[in-house]
Amino acid sequence: MKLSTVLTLFVLVAVGAASFAAAATLSVASASLGSGRVAAAVCDSDGFTYTHTLNTSHAVTTVTVSGINAACAGGTLQITLANSSNASIGSGSAALPSSGFLGWATVTIAGAPPSANVTSYRVAIS
Repeated sequence: MKLSTVLTLFVLVAVGAASFAAAATLSVASASLGSGRVAAAVCDSDGFTYTHTLNTSHAVTTVTVSGINAACAGGTLQITLANSSNASIGSGSAALPSSGFLGWATVTIAGAPPSANVTSYRVAIS
């Protein structure tokens, strides 16, 4: 073999070995992903009543949620409208006043889904 070929191979092996040695000095830290449980305070356990308002195209523009317990005052009501596949097709939220709360809230629905497609309501108060 020629001297230049031998030198080229030697340089390539040296560079490869140096890269391997540099990688061996890297520190690796592990992080963990866990799960836990948090107690969720329930301010209303007996359910709600829903009334929706439609526009001229029969799309849901607002939903009034009533029958909300006074213990929920000061919370935020979040509502999601779902179709028969349980996929979200519209949602909205409203702050419940901390004083003078009357047990109901009207939420404007983003997306204005067709009324015929709404098969369920999902409500959370946080």
